[in-house]
Amino acid sequence: DQVTSRAFYDPQGSDDRDDSLQSHVWTVSYGQALISGAVFPIVRSSGSDVTGAAMDSLPAGHGYTHLLAVLPHASGPNRSSWAWWDQPARNGITAFARVSLFQNSSLTMRQPTGTWAMETLHMVTEFGDLYNVSPNLGRYDVMANNNASSHPSAHTKSAMGWISPSGIVRHA
Repeated sequence: DQVTSRAFYDPQGSDDRDDSLQSHVWTVSYGQALISGAVFPIVRSSGSDVTGAAMDSLPAGHGYTHLLAVLPHASGPNRSSWAWWDQPARNGITAFARVSLFQNSSLTMRQPTGTWAMETLHMVTEFGDLYNVSPNLGRYDVMANNNASSHPSAHTKSAMGWISPSGIVRHA
């Protein structure tokens, strides 16, 4: 239920603002991108390959090419958020990402929606990280700071086809 809520409709705060991945992507894309899919039953991995276990657990004929594996928390080895794309198919999946419901193992600090957005956008758009661009965009672009729940920058939105390059004012 928590994964379904975080993915598709997650009212938060006194104003019940929707903090779901779907709402975030819809908003930052100006209504041009929408998340859809299904939440499958919990999978347990006997090793460190949690995304592989998730891919292998999908039923035959599932029809998906992208997978977002959601871990309970991000504490410990092989639990960080990450995305891969353009991979050889494994049970039909060619792009996948890993995120967590919570940052800590005591399950008290939610992982930011920006982290979910960053990893999902990596795998569906094949747009890479902006951690090492100069000047660093930091909290002004979700692709430069996975804790930011901000919009992507105009550059990123243009690369994703959400705004026209002619609509971007360039300064010296």
